[in-house]
Amino acid sequence: LAKHRGSAFGATSEPQPSNEAFENILAFAVRRVTPKKPLWIEHEGKHVGKASLPLGILSWITNATGALVMLTMSKELRVRRLVDDYCNDPNLSKVEQLEQLKNSVNLLSKRLGGQRVKDALRLLDEGRWNEVAGMMLDYYDKLYEKWASQSRCAKIH
Repeated sequence: LAKHRGSAFGATSEPQPSNEAFENILAFAVRRVTPKKPLWIEHEGKHVGKASLPLGILSWITNATGALVMLTMSKELRVRRLVDDYCNDPNLSKVEQLEQLKNSVNLLSKRLGGQRVKDALRLLDEGRWNEVAGMMLDYYDKLYEKWASQSRCAKIH
């Protein structure tokens, strides 16, 4: 809906809708929800790229009475999926993809720290994308744990 995959690496080749347009798209999607049926939502924070979740929806998600499902798989499989998903955009050349990945790493510079950013940028230049994906998983897993701890839902692993 937001034309973004929800992380510093989530930009797609399509532009994001304005915040107002995103809220309208989201409102139409919410109207299609059937109250008695399960609803699956991937929630990672209050922003999806540059688009902000409306406070009412954010509150609805964080105060849901359902269950928070935590999917687990090996780190190796997760790394492979990340590289497949984020490093193979058919609309971008390899040079454009590399620049996009570097820009994404730089967006996280305050959170990752200078040395990890330098290491990640060097690894990208060397074509060692799996190692960078592993580094990013270490960072994002800590965030997922934080978000999970803030949820009032029952946790299912």
